[in-house]
Amino acid sequence: MMRSLSRVASMAALSVLAAAAGASPVLLSQDFDTFSLGNLNGQQGWTSTPVAGAQVVNDAAAQSGARSVSLAANTIIDRSITEANGQAVVWTQSYFRGSGTTSAPNYPADPASAIVHLSATNGIQVLNGNGSGGGAFENTGVALNNPSQWHQILIRQDYTNKTWDCWVNGALEAQDLGFRDNSVDHLGGFRQYAGVACSMDTFLIRRSAVGGDVNFDGVTDAADVVTTANAVSAPPSDPFLLGDVDFDGNGVVENADVQATADVILGL
Repeated sequence: MMRSLSRVASMAALSVLAAAAGASPVLLSQDFDTFSLGNLNGQQGWTSTPVAGAQVVNDAAAQSGARSVSLAANTIIDRSITEANGQAVVWTQSYFRGSGTTSAPNYPADPASAIVHLSATNGIQVLNGNGSGGGAFENTGVALNNPSQWHQILIRQDYTNKTWDCWVNGALEAQDLGFRDNSVDHLGGFRQYAGVACSMDTFLIRRSAVGGDVNFDGVTDAADVVTTANAVSAPPSDPFLLGDVDFDGNGVVENADVQATADVILGL
């Protein structure tokens, strides 16, 4: 389950000069290879419940590199996130391996935006929230019938429009889902409940292009128009890159996105 904690913070205004020149879009990347073997709690911003013994960094199996995190049944891991402060659109990626739980989805007490449920019966499910603390879970159609398989779960959260999209293993499975709580205005944290034993790896947070600056050099210019125009004829297969050039966020790169990028330069 992925969540955004509710905190008092102002939303940064969208602007053409959205980032420092040459800044990387990646805000946080952890494949756990630099973590010490043993208890996860206290390492590089992570906390766990219970504190010791149930959530450990191990080298038995990994999606990437040599280490991953294993969670015993009925445990929780948390990471408070400040790396994405001020970002209106944020991507969160993690890889999970496990059979899924037979229990009903467990809502967090804190306000949350996006929630993913790993069900042994229904596979990977996503919450289409109603903005006021509820909503309905929808099936992505991705089954959890191989507990040794790693599944990439990629979420794009739009804190301005209060919507989120979900990719599973590189395929867009759900789009324009509502936030569970519209009071959430930025990505403040990540939490995973483990109803059954499972593993997690390759955790990443990334910002999205803002104001047409798809090259992330700090200014929207002709180079960004060219990059977007090229993507119309050859759309990127990588969801991150596709999201950058999809100016209007409708899931398709088209001439309207090229025009919108040019309009930013022209001040229209």
